[in-house]
Amino acid sequence: MLNKNSTAYTLGFATVVTVVSGAILGICASALAEQQTVAADVYKKTKILNAFQVVKKGDKVTSADVLGAFKSEGFKSNFVVAKVCDGNGKLLDLKAEEIAALDAKAEIKKLKVAHDASPEAEAKARAEAKLPFFVLYGSDADKTANQPAGFAMPISAFGLYSVCYGFLAIKGDGQTVMGITYYKDGETPGLGANINEPVFQDQWPDKKKIVDALGHYVAVKSSKDPSTAKGPNSYLSLAGATFTTAGVDEMLKDFNLFYTPVIKTYKGAK
Repeated sequence: MLNKNSTAYTLGFATVVTVVSGAILGICASALAEQQTVAADVYKKTKILNAFQVVKKGDKVTSADVLGAFKSEGFKSNFVVAKVCDGNGKLLDLKAEEIAALDAKAEIKKLKVAHDASPEAEAKARAEAKLPFFVLYGSDADKTANQPAGFAMPISAFGLYSVCYGFLAIKGDGQTVMGITYYKDGETPGLGANINEPVFQDQWPDKKKIVDALGHYVAVKSSKDPSTAKGPNSYLSLAGATFTTAGVDEMLKDFNLFYTPVIKTYKGAK
């Protein structure tokens, strides 16, 4: 007869419970892994559609709607295609899964290091770079004719507590911002985290430009002065979020330096 008060029984019972519980958790984790991967993909792609203003905050869309926009069926006549180019804006022929596996942040980091090293190092890095981006077509006909309505590029930089990841979308004119969104950050709620809120994002669509009065490409900069922020090349900084705002400025600087060759090369393509 088992002595349920013995140390051996207690240890044996605990071992069995641990093994069984671990097995159950492992099975559940495996079963949910694919769903979690799909959910993360849908969330990220929704943010791209937000940047393009195809899906706006409050719109009710299904996962099928979002994923359809990136496939042949489209969404509300809009089609989004993932592409990749080198640092000079030259389109590269990569498979969809290869593009999806690219780390835009790592590619930009290599370009920044080379840029700070020497012109020769930067030229070499640009030729070897693989920069992912997304092209929006307003109709199937425009997709066939390769007439882009906009471009969305990944942006990232360190804020106060973490790296903030998002997308900046530019109209097909290669000048006007369509929208800016963030899909990952760990900033302070009510302060830095406001980069995800309308108070920050609503000031961008159709109001900000990445070119100055002379048509030169520039990085849109933050300003604490509301009157200055109304200008086409500035935005109103986040109150009480100095480090997050500095991170946004850094993203926009990187975008201007390394992604504008994409726009110069690709806008109005046929």
